[in-house]
Amino acid sequence: MVLIAPDGGRPQERSADAAALLASIRCAVSSETTFDTGGLCFRLLGDVVIIEGVLRERDASDTIRRIAEEIAGAERVIVRIGCPLDLPEAK
Repeated sequence: MVLIAPDGGRPQERSADAAALLASIRCAVSSETTFDTGGLCFRLLGDVVIIEGVLRERDASDTIRRIAEEIAGAERVIVRIGCPLDLPEAK
């Protein structure tokens, strides 16, 4: 798997780097987890990666945070994932 970290540069380059960073994180999360990640939203706010969504697995947030931090850096990742109490956990 190829992971791309963004760097400075012209606006067009930063935009391409941002898209590549999000694609890298999305791909890594999808391929390194055993649960459905289709309900997650990946976006950038400045140079911070924000991952949001609702999943059935209670430990999903920790797993997704670890993967994203390995790619983007711990100081650049915010994870907001909820696990509704009324949904049964996936097995």
